[in-house]
This record gives sequence, structure tokens and C-alpha cells, in this order.
Amino acid sequence: MSYIKKSYNLPKWVVLDTSNKTITLNLNAFRTKGVQYRATKIDMSGAGKFEFKVLIPKK
Repeated sequence: MSYIKKSYNLPKWVVLDTSNKTITLNLNAFRTKGVQYRATKIDMSGAGKFEFKVLIPKK
């Protein structure tokens, strides 16, 4: 994680905390043009599993 944090220019809404070994996605700060997203599954047990649904508007 330290390598990624130092080597890549991540968006402001992505926060890598190397001391706690966590990645935080601040989706409220993620700006899109009409794209909507929501979590459909959040499983914090074991390895943790997250599923998201993304809705892309028609033009």
C-alpha cells in the first residue's frame, strides 16, 4: 500500500491509510455526470466482499 500511495496520483476521494492497512472510498466526493451507484452487498466477515450496482444514464 505504501508503494501505491507514493507512486500513484489517486483521486481525492480515495484515501490509503498504510498504518491501519485500509482503503477508504469517499463516494460522496466522487463526482459523475448522472452515474448512480449503490452498494448491494457488504460483507465484513473474512476477506470482506463488496458488490456495487452502477446505473449509467442513456444519452
